[in-house]
Amino acid sequence: MLPGTGADLDMLDSDDVLAVLAGIADDDRAHTIFERLDGTGMHPGGRGTWVSARPDTADLHYAGNIVDSRCAFARIWWAEIRARRDHGDRDGFTRMFEPVRNDLLTNTWMGERYDAAGAMTRADGYHEYPGVVDNLLREGIYGIVVDVATVDLHPMRSGDFAFRSGGIAVERAGRDRRVMVPGVGTKTFQFHDLKPDDRYLWLGTVVTVPKGGAISVRGEAGIEHELNWTLHFGAD
Repeated sequence: MLPGTGADLDMLDSDDVLAVLAGIADDDRAHTIFERLDGTGMHPGGRGTWVSARPDTADLHYAGNIVDSRCAFARIWWAEIRARRDHGDRDGFTRMFEPVRNDLLTNTWMGERYDAAGAMTRADGYHEYPGVVDNLLREGIYGIVVDVATVDLHPMRSGDFAFRSGGIAVERAGRDRRVMVPGVGTKTFQFHDLKPDDRYLWLGTVVTVPKGGAISVRGEAGIEHELNWTLHFGAD
């Protein structure tokens, strides 16, 4: 079990990131892990997430092969930055995301990994970091995560926006939201970053936002739904 203080957390390996992403850690424990990760050197040059912060030498590996243990993997970076998104760590998400996105915009063809100085290394023109950046634009910047049963909307950007990709469409206009996802059947729609005590109209029912600023409602896939701030309808 992870204690609230995080006193016995290893914090030297990326396994802790997976514990947060899997939902094992609550918000307090998650932020303890994020703070430890920031202080262990696992973000080389502010880019990516290393496998481990443990000193790694050739004598620990077969035939001295240490290549995959001394670099920052895009898949581990994705796990950490998604975990930060899931726990509302907007500053941490942005700080980790922007340098890598800028590298993609500058270079187009990126290297396979980042080295200890935060420079691209290994195979040139590799797909992993560009692909993960693309995923995180939807999952993080626009905050749209769609799975079999749940649609979770928790954007890491502020202000109005309209996102459309394939059968997914999400719009934020002021306090109003619109959303449509592909498929059939009923899903749970989770909306975050709402103002506590505000009232919204969803499928003809008024929903009051609780203290945490998030609500869960049910709706059909394949249909556009509106979450309307009820003051638009003259509610007192």
